[in-house]
Amino acid sequence: MSCSRDYGYLESDRNNYLSRARTAARYTLPYLIPLSDTYTPGQNDTHPLPRNGLGARGVHNITSRLTLALLPPTETFFRFTIDEIQLAQEEQQLIREGFDPDKLAERKSNMDLGLATLERSVLRAIETSNDRVAVHEMLLHLIVGGNTLLYVGEKGLRCFHLNRYVLRRDPMGNPLQAIVCEELSVEGLPDKVRQVLEEDDDEMRGREHQSPEDGSSSEYGRTVKLYTEVKWEDGKVSWYQEVNGKEIPGSRYSVKASESPWLPLRMYRVDGHDYSPGYVEAACLADLQTAEALSQAI
Repeated sequence: MSCSRDYGYLESDRNNYLSRARTAARYTLPYLIPLSDTYTPGQNDTHPLPRNGLGARGVHNITSRLTLALLPPTETFFRFTIDEIQLAQEEQQLIREGFDPDKLAERKSNMDLGLATLERSVLRAIETSNDRVAVHEMLLHLIVGGNTLLYVGEKGLRCFHLNRYVLRRDPMGNPLQAIVCEELSVEGLPDKVRQVLEEDDDEMRGREHQSPEDGSSSEYGRTVKLYTEVKWEDGKVSWYQEVNGKEIPGSRYSVKASESPWLPLRMYRVDGHDYSPGYVEAACLADLQTAEALSQAI
């Protein structure tokens, strides 16, 4: 079964949570989860704006506090340490091999200095990248929508919104399958993706050569749906990309589950559910609706 068919099959389970997330966004930050999946920023601004700013200020306040707690800008928020049991076993082995016991303390000190240097390197990488912005966006979606898919890539973090992916979990809450659907401009796609499109769809090539009088458009401004399927199985995470029902060459990867760059996050753990309600829906949606009605009456 192709990614597009799997995506359509899993959409029915997701759409209930997506509808509730859009309701929460309606009273807080409407731009965060648009009413339509084809919404383009700056065009067709049809989402209704709230009549007061209570929800927006509350979401931004909570998000800013959580961002500072997760990524404090002036201090180390993590530490690399040595496994004491493993270190003791290695020291015993070194002593049996004739290593000078008096130099074990110096060896441990050098290891601590090396780990401290690595900590500073990681902090500098975070400060000079867009990781803080991506984490802030991630927290916004967890608070309002309750779900988000985070991708940790070589070029930084990327946050996929609930209206762009579907997900399956096992009864314990561990992810089994995720499919991301992105609508991208053809002109901005990599050459290998465009090659798949050209080889696969003769009708598309015919439309590209039609004149503007026919009502059709050229490659400029045309979009295509790119699917990415991620699977967790047998202690590994594998993923590949697909366009027009065909796998993109060189897009298949596999890593250990502990090294997975795909992190499906949710605000609350609900037993037996693939998704989660957001903080706004669970804690204050009724109050925001009341405030909206009173503001409208005023």
